[in-house]
Amino acid sequence: MHTLVCPYAWPFMKKYLLFLLFFLSFQPSFSQQKQWYQWYYGKGVGLDFRTTGPTMLTTSALNQMEGSASVADDNGELLFYTDGVTVYNKLHQVMVNGTGLKGHASSTQSALIVPKPDDKNIYYIFTVPWEGEVSTSGLTYSEVDIRLDGGNGAVTAVKNVLLTTNCYEKLGAVKHCNNRDVWVTTYLQTNNTFISYLVTPAGISTMPVVSGTGMQMMPLDQTVGYLRYAPNGRKMAAAFYELGFQIFDFNNQTGELTNPITFYSWAFPANYLSPYGLEFSRNCRSLYVSSSNSWGGGGEMLSMDITNFNRNDIVASVRQVLPWDDYREVFSLALAPDNRIYVAEKITGTYTSVLTDPDNRDRPGYSVYNFRTGGTTLGLPNIIAGDNTDNSAIINLEPVCNQLSTVYSFTSLLPPDSVHWHFGDGSDTTRVLSGTHQFPAEGMYTISLIRYYPCHTDTLWQDHDMRLPVVHLGNDTAVCAGKPLTLKGDLAGTAYYWSSGQTTPELAVTQSGLYWLEVTYGVLNCKTRDQIYVDFKPYPVLKALSDTFICDNIPLQLDVSIAQPGALYYWQQVQQSPATSISNSGTYHVRISLNGCDTATSFRVEQDALPRFSLGENTKLCYNDKLLLDQSQYNYPQYTWQDGSHAPQFRVTQPGKYYLETANRCGTYSDTLIIEEADCEPEYVFPTAFSPNKDGVNDLLRPVFRGGPTGYLLQVFSRWGNLLYRSTNPQQGWDGRLNGTLMPAGSYVWHLQYRTLKTKELKQNMGSVLLIH
Repeated sequence: MHTLVCPYAWPFMKKYLLFLLFFLSFQPSFSQQKQWYQWYYGKGVGLDFRTTGPTMLTTSALNQMEGSASVADDNGELLFYTDGVTVYNKLHQVMVNGTGLKGHASSTQSALIVPKPDDKNIYYIFTVPWEGEVSTSGLTYSEVDIRLDGGNGAVTAVKNVLLTTNCYEKLGAVKHCNNRDVWVTTYLQTNNTFISYLVTPAGISTMPVVSGTGMQMMPLDQTVGYLRYAPNGRKMAAAFYELGFQIFDFNNQTGELTNPITFYSWAFPANYLSPYGLEFSRNCRSLYVSSSNSWGGGGEMLSMDITNFNRNDIVASVRQVLPWDDYREVFSLALAPDNRIYVAEKITGTYTSVLTDPDNRDRPGYSVYNFRTGGTTLGLPNIIAGDNTDNSAIINLEPVCNQLSTVYSFTSLLPPDSVHWHFGDGSDTTRVLSGTHQFPAEGMYTISLIRYYPCHTDTLWQDHDMRLPVVHLGNDTAVCAGKPLTLKGDLAGTAYYWSSGQTTPELAVTQSGLYWLEVTYGVLNCKTRDQIYVDFKPYPVLKALSDTFICDNIPLQLDVSIAQPGALYYWQQVQQSPATSISNSGTYHVRISLNGCDTATSFRVEQDALPRFSLGENTKLCYNDKLLLDQSQYNYPQYTWQDGSHAPQFRVTQPGKYYLETANRCGTYSDTLIIEEADCEPEYVFPTAFSPNKDGVNDLLRPVFRGGPTGYLLQVFSRWGNLLYRSTNPQQGWDGRLNGTLMPAGSYVWHLQYRTLKTKELKQNMGSVLLIH
């Protein structure tokens, strides 16, 4: 069993700083409970502390103004939560028999969940009423058996059991000094005292402890405010809204509150002290108090040092964490599993804020989380003190310089009555609090520390590497020049000194030479040194190679050699001579290696061919005809015609000698074409029938000429000699209509005349054509 209490600086202990790799000073392996890693509060707000952050939850069914409580299993998985009136299971559904509890939406600490000691299945829900029901209700508890309803849990028949009447809205809990049982405390109206019930494996004690003199309250509003225990179980603080607050010594063995220090609002050095929330820092040296003005808004947060437990010293230590702001209201404060204090506040909207380092009163690190604006209300979850923060008990081990000796001590969460050390070497144990132990030989040792407390005993274990520390820079090495080499020792230290005079843990070097590092480590400033020789080798030189080509599969000969004795050449990752023959297109890689340093390059080889084309056979061209010589399909980079033009096409309009020369990177090629004039007279074909039905086929009557005619005239007559159509344009034709009306099907007479191209002789002809519908 391991104790969770707060670290104190006490005169028998000395904390050593650990900076050694060879010293594996990790925290002992505690069974860290995660029962309080799931927070549900406010209006649908939740936080999951299993992740660093933590993670915001939006699945909550709560709609609560003030107090709530939630609990998880040892792995941090949600079990159930409550606002003190209704209980919700892990599925966010109302738990079986989970309604009608005696808390209230406006009760400061409406609910508190206490796991039954030594029982993983039974939980107690404690509730207190709000200020308006003080005289008619009181502190009650109900029992939850998590095994019921298929593992979703249910409230048993043990429900709303009244423990005491006339109690106010305060409800806190803290571990008993045996680290198993739990004290549950509330405040009694009848005699202004606190009453504490002990929860044990046997159940809830029927013999409560009544102790401590509280503040005399008059208005009901003064019953509002939190009751918080310090994580070490040695202090308790209670806030009385508009009236002030108190701090007590607490005996977590007997349950008694003693030595109250009272701070009245009107006598406290604050702008307007109306305390509502309270919380202790994890190291138990600071108390944080939130204050809000119920009459018109405004609030602040204060911190105070309670190490010297007297009123004057505490008042003198007061600091403003959040200065007074008329637009800010600060409500509940709660210490979380991440050792930070979370804050419910209102600044033109409600927020969950956080003090990131509450152990440091100088810089507690306030920031606004903005978790679901509007979801946070006045309250945060109620948690058992001392059961929600990380275990931080630790064994401190610091080897003596260059010896097999270790200075040992421990940072205790709470000063034990006595201790018993075992050093794992079978030769020595001791009961002193700290000292020096001599080990017989280098090696790994398991050290244990038994701590004896008034109510219990626990044991810490830690592995200790007792091998003498030596820094290693590694073996002498050769590296390729051009990039710096970073040297770094394998021993963490408090100071570093290099041969170059630098004092950083790492050194970047670019030149050949001998380098050494001296590392200072540990609180005793031990020193160790190592050296290394670094040889920077130059990169071999490789001839520059550009992308190139080969023509008509004629192999390309390449030689990349430069006088560099011992150099190895690799073509396409295969070692061979520096010269090679390339016959195919592709990407080629060449690498030269010398003294472990490589230089590489790559280049592209493309396949090409000498230009080849043909202008065709010599031919003849009719008078007034044209001929297109087209060589664009070859896409050569250069064309030159007989007239000096460079287009890939040339239009011939007259007889003559035509010449084309092409060129590419493989060479040039040319061809010649002779065109003579042909004796071409117009020739035509006349259709014997046509069908002007606008289907795109034979819709017009006209001759089709080879060779352009002149003096063209086409006339169409009916069988009776009537002129139906006349045209002098050989591109036009008769559409079978007269004045837009389609003529009847039948035979029609056509008459055609034209002149020859050269002699201009008039030619005439006539015939008949059949019009078809």
